[in-house]
Amino acid sequence: MLEALTFLGSQLGPDRTTYRWGTLHTVRLRALAPGHDAASAPRPDDPVLARGFPRHGDGYAIDLSPFRLEPAADSGLDLTSSAGPVLRLVVDLAPNGPRAWFALAGGAVEDPADPHFADEAAGWRRNVSHDVPFAPGDVVAAAESRLVAVPPR
Repeated sequence: MLEALTFLGSQLGPDRTTYRWGTLHTVRLRALAPGHDAASAPRPDDPVLARGFPRHGDGYAIDLSPFRLEPAADSGLDLTSSAGPVLRLVVDLAPNGPRAWFALAGGAVEDPADPHFADEAAGWRRNVSHDVPFAPGDVVAAAESRLVAVPPR
């Protein structure tokens, strides 16, 4: 217990009333391509989220967010989330037609300059999903752009 309190004090300061699990238990949504840290969310140079997004949960919760409890030989105790759901999808197959809700970790695009780079991250972190258009008219109404692929002749 004393070692734990010493560790928490070294990481979070002396005021125990300010301790929050999400300060140490964080997640960074890393780019798929190695060496592209600028495409991670939040970016490693983010002044507010330098450690990553605050993350709730643990390895035994429904919203899985495990961490290593054993210190690594080279870096000490690291409580960052090591895994979790990439996306959340709920579909209601109602008789009058399906309805779907969706939350994606990060965003739909891996280009940090694109507005859809990390636009899903806030909702995913808070377990908030958005409606997914399903009927053809709803899909067309929600579309931002349209890409038509034509095979070569």
